[in-house]
Amino acid sequence: MLAAVKRCIESHDIKGLRYIFVDCLDVDPTFEKYKEDYQRCQKVEGLFEPYREMSPFIQDESRWDMSYWDQLKDDLTDNFSSKRFEHMIRVAKVVYADKIARLHQERRADQEHAAVRPERMTAQSLPEGVQAGAAPSPAALQSGRRLSPAELQEKELEEKRRILQKEYEADSKRIEEDRLQREAWDRTEHKRRRSERPGNSQSKKRMGVVVAAAVLAAIILTVIALCYHNPRQTEQKRQESLENQYRQANAKRVLDISEYIAVNM
Repeated sequence: MLAAVKRCIESHDIKGLRYIFVDCLDVDPTFEKYKEDYQRCQKVEGLFEPYREMSPFIQDESRWDMSYWDQLKDDLTDNFSSKRFEHMIRVAKVVYADKIARLHQERRADQEHAAVRPERMTAQSLPEGVQAGAAPSPAALQSGRRLSPAELQEKELEEKRRILQKEYEADSKRIEEDRLQREAWDRTEHKRRRSERPGNSQSKKRMGVVVAAAVLAAIILTVIALCYHNPRQTEQKRQESLENQYRQANAKRVLDISEYIAVNM
């Protein structure tokens, strides 16, 4: 089992597993290096989603090209279903046919090379630092020969996995930061909604303050109106009232005098 796959299974890192399998067919379209891991991962709960119809599958192999492949990868990212992934395994054998042929050739050559390798190396063929008759260490063998095509391919795969892991860690950090920000915002929003609920004591207090302020403002306006009332208008009304009283008094006196004359004449 690949180390990255094992690590994700042990930590139940579903997103990490999806990351690996989304790109694994680009790395090894034969699927030989991932087949066993894929079979193990089919038992991982939550890895696969129910199939959701997105871009329709093309059954005509003559139309399987890189444009269709890219579309399948985009759809797999949005809906990681086993049905879509297994369709991609078949498509990869067509769009990556040349790469598959090259990988098979390199692997056969490596197997043949390993089969004809002598069990013990002669003194002339031993790497520097290894004595004749002694089993060479892995480090000595590595330093004394060039890497085979299969080993180079394995190094390429390992580098690809390392890059994917680095990208995954960066994404995980960003996702965690976004989650913390979202939780902080949710807490603030929850407090605001609670404070605005009907019957909330804080809301009642705010309402009482608003009513008191309105009453106070009305009183102040009334006092200001009284203070700034026009004194000329007030004096004029008072004068008019006195004149009316004076006229009424004079009229009464005239009436009394007339009654007196009438009685005494």
